[in-house]
Amino acid sequence: MATMSKSIIKDIFGGILRNEFHVDGSRTSNVTFEEAFVLNLPIPFDECTIEDCMAAYFEKSFVEDYKVNGRVVNAHN
Repeated sequence: MATMSKSIIKDIFGGILRNEFHVDGSRTSNVTFEEAFVLNLPIPFDECTIEDCMAAYFEKSFVEDYKVNGRVVNAHN
């Protein structure tokens, strides 16, 4: 992974998102890291807290119709 160059903006607003992709039945996961400066986080007015929205943003999501060796398997990230 490439390191981010130093700057006050990156120190304040920058971060690294870790994404893990896992196929059920597999012993390993594919992990990637990505620099992030913005989270496209919908925050409905008076419907939830920022903490609730963050939890929903990072919630496990399932991938439909993912195939391994021609067989459809359950996968999630």
